[in-house]
Amino acid sequence: MEDQNEMPQSPQENTQETPQEPTQPTQPTQPIPTNTNENLWPILCHLAGLLGYTAIPFANVLGPLVIWLIKKDEIPALNAHGKAAINFQISMAIYFIACIPLCIIVIGVFGMIALGILNVIFIIIATVKAADGEVYDYPLSIKFLK
Repeated sequence: MEDQNEMPQSPQENTQETPQEPTQPTQPTQPIPTNTNENLWPILCHLAGLLGYTAIPFANVLGPLVIWLIKKDEIPALNAHGKAAINFQISMAIYFIACIPLCIIVIGVFGMIALGILNVIFIIIATVKAADGEVYDYPLSIKFLK
C-alpha cells in the first residue's frame, strides 16, 4: 500500500522537456510619421468645430476657417480636411438656424438636440480619420468649398 503522506506528482514534474521551436523574428511595425504637424493640424481643424459649443456665435465655422486659411499652404493635406470641416460646419449652422422657427411647434427643439449630438459624433469620426491620414466625407454636408 502506498504511503498516504506522499503527494501525487504534479503535471509539471512529470513532463519531459521538449525542445523549443525557434521563434521567428517579429515584423517591424509601421513607422510613426516624423512630422507630427502633418497630422496635428488636420486633427485640430476638425476639433475646432467643437468651438460652437462655446458662447461665441459661429465659432464652429470660424475655428476651422482660421486654421485652414493660415496653414493650408504649409500643409497640403490640410486643404482637403479644412474644406470638409468648413463645409460641414456651415451646413450644421444652416440646419440649426432652420430649426429655430420650428421650435414653435416643438419639433425644432428635437432637431437642435439631434444636430448637436450628430455634430459631436461626426467630428470625432473625422478626427480619428484625420489621425490616420484619411479625409472624412461628412454626411449631411453641403459642398460650399470644392
